[in-house]
Amino acid sequence: LQKLSQLKPRNFEINDKISLTALVKVLINEEVEKNFFILPGAGGTKLILEKIDYHVVTTDSVVGKTLIGKIKGDVFEIKINDKLFEYEVIAVH
Repeated sequence: LQKLSQLKPRNFEINDKISLTALVKVLINEEVEKNFFILPGAGGTKLILEKIDYHVVTTDSVVGKTLIGKIKGDVFEIKINDKLFEYEVIAVH
């Protein structure tokens, strides 16, 4: 809670790299859209912001760690439970 209360959200520009406090929309395997909120804690929590569901991921999680540093348009793969998933970053706010 202390870490979260000290965060200063920022507005991300079109080519900014993903970092803490980013709201990220990805396309998984070219068919499923998912929204993530990058935070230093509270991983696994689901939040609703402006009628959009966000999954909180931390920089310690596989997804969060992989998203950090990416920009809109980046495509990459993540292996979760022996399954390979293709992610495409389609928006960063």
